[in-house]
Amino acid sequence: MRKNILITGVHGYIGNALKDKLIEQGHQVDQINVRNQLWKSTSFKGYDVLIHTAALVHNNSPQARPSDYMQVNMLLTKQLAQKAKAEDVKQFIFMSTMA
Repeated sequence: MRKNILITGVHGYIGNALKDKLIEQGHQVDQINVRNQLWKSTSFKGYDVLIHTAALVHNNSPQARPSDYMQVNMLLTKQLAQKAKAEDVKQFIFMSTMA
């Protein structure tokens, strides 16, 4: 059955590979950029599935701030799940290689 799928993180390894595979299987796949706040004005209505693979990966640079990781890896995930639920997305899938 063909599904309408929205994916975050398609520029990462998991998101890109998953996007290609889902398209190959015949699904309608769209991507959403969550690097800025513009995603909040994007409608999720009509999507069967939201797959969230976007993350801020750890690095050892002096500019790395724990608050950035908290914002992207925790709060963003919560906000996406809440918006998906509010707009009747049937399934929310969170995927991560963060350990």
